[in-house]
Amino acid sequence: MALQLEPRQTGQLVLRAEPQLIEDLDRVASQYRANRSQVARALIRQGIAALEQQEG
Repeated sequence: MALQLEPRQTGQLVLRAEPQLIEDLDRVASQYRANRSQVARALIRQGIAALEQQEG
């Protein structure tokens, strides 16, 4: 059982996952957030460089 959906009487579904899968997904999400921050910083640096070239 890597993933399992369990219906509830309230009409909701509960997603259950093995601990290792949860850890793997958390690690991937953390890497994505870190990469997203790095990309944002690179774009800001490129924008600043472009503005400096226009001024100078």
